[in-house]
Amino acid sequence: EKQLFKHFETKQVVLKWTSKPTDKHNTLCGAQGCYSNCHSPCVMPKTFDKHIFKQCTAFGPNSKPLSNLTHADLSVMLSHMTDAQGNVRTYQDSSDTVARTCLVAHSDFVLQGVSLKKGAYIHSPKYGGPLSSADLAALTLPLDLVFHDALRDTCRICGHEYKYHYHDEVKWVQEQVEEKLVDEAMKARFQKASGLAQQKEVLQRNFGEKLRESQEKRQVLAAQ
Repeated sequence: EKQLFKHFETKQVVLKWTSKPTDKHNTLCGAQGCYSNCHSPCVMPKTFDKHIFKQCTAFGPNSKPLSNLTHADLSVMLSHMTDAQGNVRTYQDSSDTVARTCLVAHSDFVLQGVSLKKGAYIHSPKYGGPLSSADLAALTLPLDLVFHDALRDTCRICGHEYKYHYHDEVKWVQEQVEEKLVDEAMKARFQKASGLAQQKEVLQRNFGEKLRESQEKRQVLAAQ
C-alpha cells in the first residue's frame, strides 16, 4: 500500500530560512515572519535589555555633514537648539553611547538647505564628540559640523520596533530544501475506490494530471 501511495507524492525545492552560527553576536529581528540580520556583527556589548537596541547602528543615526558654518548659521542653529541631557553617540559611525549634556534640536529647522529634525544633535569632526553650547563657543569659525538624527524606535533595516530585536551568535540565511508534497484529495479517492478497476482509474487520472502540469511548466520555461 505504501508503494501505491507514492504515486500521490511529488517533490519540490523551496527556500527556507535557517540560522547559522557566527563567531560574534549580531543584532537580529524576532518579529513574526521577519528574518532580518539588522547589524552583523554588532559592536555593542551583548545585552538582554531591549531599550539598549535603540543605540544599535541599525537604529540610526542618519548623518548630515555641513561645512563652513558662519556666525549667521550658528544664530539660526542656536535658535532651534538648547542644551539637554540625553544618550548620544560618542563618535560618528559608532554604536558607543554616553549620557551627557549637549545641544539638541527642540524643533525642526533648515540649515544651509538641509532639513534637520527635532531631537538632532551635533558632532565636530575635530572635537570628536557631541557638542554643548560651551563647547561650540570655544571653537573657531567657520565650522564643519555633523548633525545626527535622534535615536529612533524603529529599525532602519527591517522597520520593526527595538523591542523585537535581540543579540545572538547566529545569522539568518536562506537554503534550498526539498519537500515532499502529498495529494491528499487524490489519495482519499484512491482509498475510497472499490475494486482494482476504480483504483486503476484513479492512478491513471493522477498520472495524467502530473503529466499535464509538467508540460505546462515546460511551456512556461520555454516562453521565458
